[in-house]
Amino acid sequence: MDRDDFLRGYLNNFGKRVGFRNDKEFVKDFLESMDPDNPDVYLPSNKEEYIPLRNKAFDQTIGKGFADAYDRYKVIGSGAFGTTFQDPDNPNKVFKAQLLNDKENIKRAEREVEAQIKAAQMGRAPMVDAVETFPLRKAGEGGYEQSLENAAMDFLRSLDTTGRFSDPTIHVTEMDKVETLDKQGHLNEPGGVLDRFVEKGLVDANDDPPIYKLNASPEIAKEFNKRGFSDAGQMRRTVEREADLAFAQGNLDLADAGIIHNDLKDGATEMLRDDHITYNPNTKKMQFIDYGVAKIHDHANDLHEHTKNLNLKDETLKNKDATERAKHFLEHKLSHIMDGFKAIGHDDIGKRVQKNFYELAENDDLLGINDLINDTRELVGEFTPKDANLRLMKGQKTGYIYGMNQAPTINQIMTDVRADEFPQFADKSLRYDPLTPAPK
Repeated sequence: MDRDDFLRGYLNNFGKRVGFRNDKEFVKDFLESMDPDNPDVYLPSNKEEYIPLRNKAFDQTIGKGFADAYDRYKVIGSGAFGTTFQDPDNPNKVFKAQLLNDKENIKRAEREVEAQIKAAQMGRAPMVDAVETFPLRKAGEGGYEQSLENAAMDFLRSLDTTGRFSDPTIHVTEMDKVETLDKQGHLNEPGGVLDRFVEKGLVDANDDPPIYKLNASPEIAKEFNKRGFSDAGQMRRTVEREADLAFAQGNLDLADAGIIHNDLKDGATEMLRDDHITYNPNTKKMQFIDYGVAKIHDHANDLHEHTKNLNLKDETLKNKDATERAKHFLEHKLSHIMDGFKAIGHDDIGKRVQKNFYELAENDDLLGINDLINDTRELVGEFTPKDANLRLMKGQKTGYIYGMNQAPTINQIMTDVRADEFPQFADKSLRYDPLTPAPK
C-alpha cells in the first residue's frame, strides 16, 4: 500500500474527531463486530498475540497492506487539525496530513502553510519542502467504508445549499523534522531542558572554564555567595531569561511578517505550549511549529485604511475594522516587547512602554502608537543573550544585591547603587514610583 492509500485509510478511521483514537480501540471494535453477543471480548496484551490480530483487523477492514503501512509510517504527533508522520525514507523529514471537508478549512490549511513558509524564511519554523492535495476517495470509488463522523459529513454535504462543503480532500505538508520541547522533557520542568543544560555546564566547569560566570566584581560575588546564593542558581535564572528573550524576539520576528501564532501558550494557564516550540540552549535558537490557528495580518494596509478614516467625516464610510485590527496587532507586539525588556531585567522599562502605549490610545493616536512600537521593537531586536546575564550590584544605602531577577532601575542606580556619585538625587527614604518598586 502506498502513502496516499495509507493516509486515506488512516484519516478516515483515526484522529481526535474521527473514529478511533488508537489501534487498540479499532481492534476491540473489530472483535466486537465479529462476536456481537459476547460482552467481554478478549484483547491480548502481549505483542505476540496482539499484532497478528491487529493486522487481520486492519487488512480485512481497511484494506490489504494497511497493517504493513501502519508500521512503516510512524505517528509523531496528532493535533486539532491533523496528524504528523515520520518519513520512513528520511529520518530528518516528516509530513503532516489533514482531512479537509469544507472550503473554510481548506483556506485555513492554505493560510497555515503560507504562515509556516514565511516563518521558515526567517529561521523561525521548519522548512516546508512540498505541499500536496488529493481526494479522500479514488476516482470511481463509491463504497469506501467510512467512520461515522465522515459518513455524517457526507450526509450534511448532500443537504447543503450554501456551497460551504467541498469534496473530502487530504492535505499533506512535507517539512523538516524538529524535536519539540515536550519530547525533550519540557523547558522549565525539573530535570528538563534548562536544568540539564545548567547541570552539564557545572560538570564541564570542573575541567574547563564554566559556561557562565557571575557577572559581578570579586567583592560582590563573594558577598553574594556568603549570603547563601549560589552560582548555579544565578546560572539557572540566566538561562531562563535567555529562553524568554528568544521567545519574545521570535514572536516579534513573526509579527514583522504579519504573523500572530496564537497557539504558543495555554489559554488557561498562560504556560508555554512546549509541543509547539523548539529551543536549543546552546545556540539560543527558538522555532515554532503548528501554524493551524495562526493569523496573517496586512498591518501596513490596515494602518493605511486607518489614516483614510481620519480624513472622513461620514462615520458610515470609515473602515473601523481596519482600525481595530491595527490596534490589536500593535497590542500583540507590545506584549512581546515587554517580555523582551523583562528578559534583560528591565521589566520597569517594559511597563513604561505600556504606559505610553495606553496614554496614546486614550487620545486615539494610533500612528503615534505605531511609531512607539516600531522604535521599541527595534531596541528589543538588538538585545543579545549576554544581556540576560545580569550584572550583580550592591546598593550603598540598602545593602540590597540587584541583578538576581531584575537589573536596577535608573532611579535605583542614582539613589542607591551609585548614590555617592549623585548626591543631588539623595533620598533617604528611597521612595519608588509604582513602576520601579523598592526591592524585596
